[in-house]
Amino acid sequence: MHAAADEQAMAKDDVSARPQRLSARARLGHFNKMLVFIMLYLACCALNYGYDVGTFSGVQAMQSFQREFGAYNPDTGLWALPGWLSSVMTATPFFGKAIVCA
Repeated sequence: MHAAADEQAMAKDDVSARPQRLSARARLGHFNKMLVFIMLYLACCALNYGYDVGTFSGVQAMQSFQREFGAYNPDTGLWALPGWLSSVMTATPFFGKAIVCA
């Protein structure tokens, strides 16, 4: 009988035991003002990042931008940005952000 109680105590302390399922009400109880602020802040950061990348990609695709900064390809008759230049222009703002944040 003493062995059964020891096994129950070990099972209770076992970290690999399956966690209890929380109800929706119990999960909402873990929310606080700081968690909501962090979630909203990260959502705004993700929105800004997506807007920035999407806008600049659209600018790079414009023919007038490619004519100004790209190279003419006589085979296709089009102006195009070299791959290395497009990569440098896309990555440069991230270097600036890293320098400012450091």
